[in-house]
Amino acid sequence: MDYAKFVEMVPQDKWGLLSERLIGVILGAKNDKIPNSVANTILMDMKNGTASTKKGLTNLMEVAVVLDVENTIISLGELKMLNVAAEIIQG
Repeated sequence: MDYAKFVEMVPQDKWGLLSERLIGVILGAKNDKIPNSVANTILMDMKNGTASTKKGLTNLMEVAVVLDVENTIISLGELKMLNVAAEIIQG
């Protein structure tokens, strides 16, 4: 999947809100298959304030989809980003 493409579909003024939602999905996931390197990248993005940039959101989107695709899609739907949710479903 092209996660950067998904992020490009999101209006930039919604990136901060989407970042918060994806972090919530990741933290709430019951699946713990996230590699340490990916977790470290996300933590550094959060620490440096870059979690709501294109690169940071791309990382978050990928991890959220891998860990809990259902709640990622639900979150996108709640944010009225149905076009992004549909792209993920079509995968």
